[in-house]
Amino acid sequence: MNLLDQENKQRLESALQTRRSDTGNGTRSQS
Repeated sequence: MNLLDQENKQRLESALQTRRSDTGNGTRSQS
């Protein structure tokens, strides 16, 4: 697995979890 792919996967999972509690953090992570 590519390091970039792994990082993107973690960002997506983190964004999904964060979006539930705080939309601001979710948007911040995607940026």
